[in-house]
Amino acid sequence: MSIVFERGYEIMVLAFILVATTSCSSYEVRDRLLKVEAVKEAHVVFGQYDVLVKAEVPDSEVLGKLVFGEIRSMDCVISTATLTVLP
Repeated sequence: MSIVFERGYEIMVLAFILVATTSCSSYEVRDRLLKVEAVKEAHVVFGQYDVLVKAEVPDSEVLGKLVFGEIRSMDCVISTATLTVLP
């Protein structure tokens, strides 16, 4: 099932990814995340996690590659939690 947004395009998976970082600057990690194609927004936040990411991908396989292959492999990222939006 796909999600259709008001902007008129369709995606299969919308997810919010919480990113915890080491002592590196959360702003540096955010800036690197914003260079990833699937990342539509990234914000530095207070709390258990340091960066909140909004990502749009075609399917869960690509989401897994994004989280495990790109985000978790970045320097300074120590953990993530992924929240997938239900249609």
